[in-house]
Amino acid sequence: MEYGPAPESATVAKTWLKQHQHKFRHFIAGEWAAPTSRKYFDSTDPCTKEFLAKIAQGSTRDVDKAVKSATAAT
Repeated sequence: MEYGPAPESATVAKTWLKQHQHKFRHFIAGEWAAPTSRKYFDSTDPCTKEFLAKIAQGSTRDVDKAVKSATAAT
C-alpha cells in the first residue's frame, strides 16, 4: 500500500498556491473577476505568519454582481 503526503504537510497546498501565483480574484458568473475596488488583502498561515496569498476584497458592487449572477442561474 502506498501513502500520499501526510495531511499535516503543507507541500501540496503550497504547490497549489504557487500554481495560482499566490493571488485570487472573485469567481462570478463562471469567470475570474478582479475586485471593482482593485483591493486585495493578505492571507497568512496563522501558525507561522507566513504569507500565503493575496485575496480579492469584495465590495458592494462585487456582491451585487455575484447575487445577480447566482439568481439568473437558478
